[in-house]
Amino acid sequence: MCKALEELKNEGVSEGMEKGMEKGMERGKILARYEDGMAPEEIAQKMGLTVEQVELVLKEYN
Repeated sequence: MCKALEELKNEGVSEGMEKGMEKGMERGKILARYEDGMAPEEIAQKMGLTVEQVELVLKEYN
């Protein structure tokens, strides 16, 4: 039983790390596109995000 729980924990940690890396990459893409002159609405549309999500990243950046 303990081994099964340990495996589940390790899987959860791995998934969390992957999602964190993806989020960081997504944040980088948003910032790069914004710095290239794209509007938040355009960034959201191209990346499949909401305008609010894009604006939140930009707010954290500034």
